[in-house]
Amino acid sequence: ALRSCNFCMPAKVAKGGALTPGPLPTKVADPVALLRHRTQEATVPSDLFIKHLDKELHEEDSCKRLPLAAILIFAFISVLSLTVRNWEAFEIEQAFIFDVEENANFAFSAFMGNKDIHDVNNIADFWSWMRLGFLPLVIQQEHVLSEGNGRTGLPSVLSYGPNAPLPAERSYLMHSELIGGIRMTQVLSKQSVCRVQSALPWFCFARKYAPRPFASDFFPVAEDDRNSEKEEWLSIDTPVKDLAVQLLDMEDGCLTANAEGRKCLCSVCRNGQPWLDPRAEKVQVSLLATHRASGLWSLVTVGFVFTAAGRIWKKVDVRSQWAHPYQDLDGNLNGWLIVAQVVWLGLIVEVVVYLVLGLRRVTGKLVTSPTDTSAENAEPMHSMSFLTTEMANLVTGSPNKVARKWIDAAVLVTAGGQTMQWAALVSSIGRVSDAYEAGDPARSVFRAMEDTLATDRWMMYWNALHIIVLFARVLHVMSGQPRLAIVSNTFSKSIVDIIHFCVVFLMITILFGALGYVLFGRDVDQFSSPGESLWGCMSLLFGELEWSVLVEARGGRFQGIAFVLAFTMLVSLVLINMLLAVIIDTYCEVKAELAGGGGAGPETLWSQSYEIYDRWRGRVRGERLGLNDVRNSVRSLLQQGQDKVSVSLLQREVFVTMKNGERKPIPKKQAVRLFTVVHETFSALPTEAHPDSPEDSHSPRHLHDGQANDSQPSSALDISQLTAKVDELTSAIHEDRQRLIRMESLIEQLVALPMVPTVATHESSPTQRSQRSAPSTARRRELQHRPLNGKSNPTRSLSTGAFCSAC
Repeated sequence: ALRSCNFCMPAKVAKGGALTPGPLPTKVADPVALLRHRTQEATVPSDLFIKHLDKELHEEDSCKRLPLAAILIFAFISVLSLTVRNWEAFEIEQAFIFDVEENANFAFSAFMGNKDIHDVNNIADFWSWMRLGFLPLVIQQEHVLSEGNGRTGLPSVLSYGPNAPLPAERSYLMHSELIGGIRMTQVLSKQSVCRVQSALPWFCFARKYAPRPFASDFFPVAEDDRNSEKEEWLSIDTPVKDLAVQLLDMEDGCLTANAEGRKCLCSVCRNGQPWLDPRAEKVQVSLLATHRASGLWSLVTVGFVFTAAGRIWKKVDVRSQWAHPYQDLDGNLNGWLIVAQVVWLGLIVEVVVYLVLGLRRVTGKLVTSPTDTSAENAEPMHSMSFLTTEMANLVTGSPNKVARKWIDAAVLVTAGGQTMQWAALVSSIGRVSDAYEAGDPARSVFRAMEDTLATDRWMMYWNALHIIVLFARVLHVMSGQPRLAIVSNTFSKSIVDIIHFCVVFLMITILFGALGYVLFGRDVDQFSSPGESLWGCMSLLFGELEWSVLVEARGGRFQGIAFVLAFTMLVSLVLINMLLAVIIDTYCEVKAELAGGGGAGPETLWSQSYEIYDRWRGRVRGERLGLNDVRNSVRSLLQQGQDKVSVSLLQREVFVTMKNGERKPIPKKQAVRLFTVVHETFSALPTEAHPDSPEDSHSPRHLHDGQANDSQPSSALDISQLTAKVDELTSAIHEDRQRLIRMESLIEQLVALPMVPTVATHESSPTQRSQRSAPSTARRRELQHRPLNGKSNPTRSLSTGAFCSAC
């Protein structure tokens, strides 16, 4: 019984052949100490040990990468904000849009224009808006006097300073300069077969019946679709009166010019055909302006879409680009932009170094195989074999490493695409400035600006994609910190339920969309097409569509009320709350797992940072080995067939070979600490989850004699089962404590017996020693039933081998 106690050391042979017992504890009161003492001789699977080290390294790496990931995304946002400068471009662009929509008026009554661009409903209105509203608004060659000022004899151009005419030549909105003039283009629709035959000369054209055209239907007009025969220019150097005559010739196809016997000013009107006729599908009126003070190039385009129903849709669009992105308003180099660009590029280079070259910082040491102690066989980290291994790890390795490498690869790809598009954009805007300064025709400057805006559009896509990838990188970095990973873990664990919910939600939304299309399709434009019906349901869900619009539709008051109530009850109140319930339920599960059964929970960000600092300080002082070195050594042992790890094995086989050939083994405290954490994790696993659990006395399933293990695999455990498992282990520890108390009482009674010194015989043979140390069956039975609190058996001593054998 004493030999079975882990606290009892085996008896040793003293001088003279006498058996002396090992040291016995005077008091055993802590069962946790007994369990830890047992784990000193226990083993855990090597793969479990490696998984624990991978987890610790991932958390440490994520914590160290979090500041760099945050700096990277903030640096890129700073670069975007300082190059795009939307707060400045927005004001200039909105000034153009407001001026065209509000001030380009026609249908004048004295000084009051009663109609604007939104009142252009036919071809005649278009020409009235162009000749009376848009043309005199944009091209101002004379100073306009205030209303009621009838003074005569004033010059057409005033001056407010030396060489400062008012209005300035080619000026628009006082601060912008027009380039070339006004360009008018159109796209002709193709002729199609009429479905209703008529004896009248009638023509039908293939055209969209769009209830509400998208922005792509207005802009831009593709180069292949633009009809070069229908492109007309209103030069800014031509007097406004002549430009008005040119618009009249374009309207009637030069019939008036031929009747008056003068030259037709319309360059594309032939045989009396007007410039605009029912064949037109799209019309664009464009002007190019540059804001001289800020250096912003702007292409202002007024688009008209002629639908097959006869309706004309109007839209004013302004797209701009900076002539000098790296300069501020004063014309100096933007220092903050340069700093942000350098920081962003530096962090991108760090990603390239880690991903492509596989460079690692070597702190004066080389990691070698535990079985190879020669310094000559130590390969440097920056070798071609390491590069090949790093590239192979894109598809192999731990999940965390594979995810990090793929995300970093996506960061590298998007950063490369963004950089190339940025270089192309700077080159393109440079061509616009060069064409303008060289005095090229206005057509060339317009084409160069359109190419620049096309490049800027791709630049916008690359920027958005890069921001998404950087956000994914930040989420992956935060996954290494348990408290920061709550959101990502909640989403990852609920993604299956969310996908199935989206399937149900989509089917129900399609159902209501089809009902809305049937009931309200001819009265509400949000339900005028099957695709628009889905967006109509979304608008109704988020409150953008008023329910009164549906109630007043021709479907009837009852149908409208029934549709709104059914959609609100089923979708807004039931489905949306079910989605919230799924997410909140998963969030509670993640929180419960992080709580660890009611303990202190996972470590915080600052405690983890201190732990990383403590590890670094221990490595600097030589008190610890790097976890990466320990993992590589244990992995080498696993490859050699060593599938079990113990403290003694760690102290014997885990070491680092320095450059000078010196071997530095793992410190004992670090080995015991690592092994204890892994062993506690291994002991907490259910028996069925133990890989190849040995049937020995040190296996966790044999920690408690006669205890049945009926737990399920860890993947099937829920919160209640984990709580029951903790209660079971707690009760088992309590039973061990009671056994130790009884054993302590027994030992105290044994030690209290009178001790008689024995005489050691040196000439006894092994057979005689065996016979003397092994009592007979009757003698063993007598010792077993003899009371221990009396003075019986005074000649027997605890130090004799016979007594120990009897016990």
